[in-house]
Amino acid sequence: MKVIVSHDVDHLSTSEHLLKDFYILKSLVRNTAYLVTNRINLSEYLQRLREFATNKLNYIEELSNFNKANGVNATFFFATANGLSLSYKKSQIKNWIEYLLNSDYFSVGIHGISFNDFSLMKKEKDDFEEITGIHNFGIRMHYLRGDNRTLEMLSRLDYLFDSTFYSIKQPYQIGNMWVFPLTMMDVYQISGKKKYTNNEIKKLIINQLEEVENANLSHISINFHDRYFSTGHRNYYRWYKYLIEILKSRGHSFVNYNEAIADLNRKNEENRKHNQ
Repeated sequence: MKVIVSHDVDHLSTSEHLLKDFYILKSLVRNTAYLVTNRINLSEYLQRLREFATNKLNYIEELSNFNKANGVNATFFFATANGLSLSYKKSQIKNWIEYLLNSDYFSVGIHGISFNDFSLMKKEKDDFEEITGIHNFGIRMHYLRGDNRTLEMLSRLDYLFDSTFYSIKQPYQIGNMWVFPLTMMDVYQISGKKKYTNNEIKKLIINQLEEVENANLSHISINFHDRYFSTGHRNYYRWYKYLIEILKSRGHSFVNYNEAIADLNRKNEENRKHNQ
């Protein structure tokens, strides 16, 4: 089984939220409630406060360093529009994208906001192309939003791939666009509202992987938010690090979406020739 790892970039800094949304206020209230009810420990709580105070809400650099050390050529999804507490300016993503692409190891794509308005969807794609100079890339919708027209519209916009809809299924095509069902995602696999031992997290991962492995998929797609690569979010942080460790120990290899598409296209061509 080949594993595609990706990261949604929902936040870059504290300042982008000031006077724009209620993300910081809601987070402070929620984190305090979690501390009082013993769902997180004091060190986690203080680390979250420290992140807000130091204007640091992303862990792109730290996560990319970890990935590279472990042979994970991940894809990072950045937004060019705002909504649902995603509030950074599109101009802010340029330096981060250059940082990732200059490594010659990572890929980037769009974290989409509009999922049902063709003109707004097109603008997001056009803006991303203008900022990055890239013309062949994929997308994942923020909060995995979509309706029964979303994939068809994305295909019309000539996206290389989509990885929005959550299910344990084999990749498939809509028009020329490949659809990679999202197989595993941090917030769906483990709770951030309770305490786990390390062994409990490892057992949880193994149970989740066995379900996926039993489906006999050629490729799976995993999403981990860079925001959670922090000791302020111990459950998600440990889940991701253990997940990569366990995937490697079970003999699975890492590919990016472009490599997966090349694999799938090659397989389709072999099948076409065999059936002639």
